[in-house]
Amino acid sequence: MPVLGRRTEIELERCSARGAGLTNLTVAVGILPNCFQAMFPRDSRVLKWKRQVGGGVVGFIGFMLSPLSWWNDLFVNVPLALAFAWMIAFFAPRLFTASFIVGYWMTNVLGFVLMHKAGTMIMGKDEWRYDRKSLAKDLAISLLYTLLIVALIYFRVFKPVPEYLRK
Repeated sequence: MPVLGRRTEIELERCSARGAGLTNLTVAVGILPNCFQAMFPRDSRVLKWKRQVGGGVVGFIGFMLSPLSWWNDLFVNVPLALAFAWMIAFFAPRLFTASFIVGYWMTNVLGFVLMHKAGTMIMGKDEWRYDRKSLAKDLAISLLYTLLIVALIYFRVFKPVPEYLRK
C-alpha cells in the first residue's frame, strides 16, 4: 500500500469504522465518496491541467461558434442557423427568415458565452459571471452579422429548401 499522510490514514480508519456494520445501503453510499477522497487525495497539478485542457476545448468550441472571423462564421454559424431555419420552415414556411436570424443569434451568443467561460476556466477563477455589459457587446456584434444574413436572404442567396427544388 502506498505511503499515506497521517490525515489520510485517520480518514481511512473512520471510513472503515463507519462501514463495518452497515446494513443500510443509503448510509454506505453517503460514506463512500469521503472514503474515496481519502484513498485518492486530489493532486492540484492534475486538476489544474484538466481545468486548463477543458477550458481550451470549451474555448475552441466557443471560438468556432463566435463570429470573430469570417471563415468560421461562414462555415459554422451560417450552416447551423440555416439548418435551424429549415427545421422551423418545415412546419411554418413564413418563419424562415425570422428563424434563420434567431438561429444565427443563438450560435453567436453561445460562442461568446463559451469563450468567456473558457477564459475563466483557464485562468483558474472559481467564480464565473456573465454580466449585462458582456451580453450587450456580444449582441451588438451579432447584430452587425445579422444585417449581413438578412441581406443574403433578401437577395435570395439563402432560401427555404422547397424553393431550391422548384427549379
